This record gives sequence, C-alpha cells and structure tokens, in this order.
Amino acid sequence: MGGRKWGQHFFWNRGLAEKIVDLIPITPEDYVLEIGPGKGILTRFILNRTPHLTALEIDPELAEGLREMFPGLSLLQGDFLEQDLSNLLPPRFKVVSNLPYKISRPTLQRILQWRESLQEAVLVVQKELAERVVPHSTCYEASPLSISLHIFYRMRIAFHLSPGSFNPPPKVDSSALIFQKRDLPLYSPEDFPHFYSFLQRLFNPRRKSIRNRLEEKERTPALEAGFDLTKRAEELSEERLISLYRAIYDPPRS
Repeated sequence: MGGRKWGQHFFWNRGLAEKIVDLIPITPEDYVLEIGPGKGILTRFILNRTPHLTALEIDPELAEGLREMFPGLSLLQGDFLEQDLSNLLPPRFKVVSNLPYKISRPTLQRILQWRESLQEAVLVVQKELAERVVPHSTCYEASPLSISLHIFYRMRIAFHLSPGSFNPPPKVDSSALIFQKRDLPLYSPEDFPHFYSFLQRLFNPRRKSIRNRLEEKERTPALEAGFDLTKRAEELSEERLISLYRAIYDPPRS
C-alpha cells in the first residue's frame, strides 16, 4: 500500500475530509499548497473550491495515482522538505495538509519562513505537537518556535481526531490545527531574525536562568527595566520576552 514507507495515514471518511478543508475559507481566486496529498481525498475537495492548487507528494506510486485521478493538477513528486518552492508559490497562498507525523515539526518551521506570504493553513498533526505550540492549551510548551508562530499567526485547535479516523490508524490521537495570519504581528517583522536568535539563546539549553543566558552588557539594561533575571525564559509570556528584548536592544531614549 502506498504511503507506508513515508509514515502516511490517510483519511477514509469523505465527510471528515471535507470538514477539514472547510476549516479555512477557500475561494476560486485562492492559491493553495497541499503537502502530502496521498490518495487525494482532501485534494478533491480543494479542487472543488479553487483550480489554483499545487500538490507535493513524496511517494512515486501515489503521485502516479493522483495524476490519473486529477489530470491537469499541478503536482510535484519529491520530498517537501528538500524542495525550493520560492519560484512556485505566489505572494499570497494557503496550505491544507494531512501531514506525515515525522515532518510535522519541520513543516511548522517552514510556516515560520513563509510568514510574509502564508495567509491561512489547516494542518492535521499529532495531538501532542498541536497542544505544545498553541498558547493556553493544556500542554503548551514555550519555545522559540511556538512563540514565533504566535507572533505572526492566530492559532487554534479546531478538533481532535482518533486513530480510527485514518487508514492505517496511527498509534496516537491527532488534531486539526488552524493558522490565521495576524493583520499586525505582535513584533516587528524587520527585526524578527535577530529576535528569533535571541529567543534561541534564551531557551537553549532549557531550564537555565535568564541571567545565565545573557551577556554582562545585556544584564544591566534588563535589570534597569525591572526584569527578574533569576527567572527562566519559559516563565515569561511572549509579551514579556518582547519587552525584555526591547529593553536590551532598543532602550527608551531620554
């Protein structure tokens, strides 16, 4: 059966597949990227809404089946994570995907890279990962990735899916995770790469105090701004981390 080698789990219920596609608005003018279309159950519903669909499938056998089912479909066969899509994606696009679990986290990294162009997305990922990246969920885990995604996107879990929703069934529950681009990000996009590097330094390794992650010259403005440097980065909200960064690198001028 196609897909097993790549860890894919396919929807078998057409009603559920349509429910997934309907989680974000797709108009005939929208451009959509589908990662891992598999046997095409989501593909069909996307094409019912817009002709502007590009699908990327790693499995050669499944890719051939998709070409037969959907003549004229813009289909790329290959590893999504190894593809340079910069010349294929328009300035504004959306993503729909039932992701193979092993590429879920790298795909979230790619979404962050697409922050200027990606307007909305619905991804089916393992429940544990969804709850780790969505703020205020029961298992939220602050990290450079989860904080950065929240800066640019409103994220929510639409619903959870049991293993029986898929064939073959995975060993864990899944979630439908929605991304909607903010009209105004919580932090300046122009300075974001430097801010992201700052977050990586604060969180790596985890469970270290902020004092231990800052250079001596950075501690003084942080203390003057009232920050408790004995705290760990994961104890601060996104807003406080942004304020800490600004206190160090963009202090108010008298």
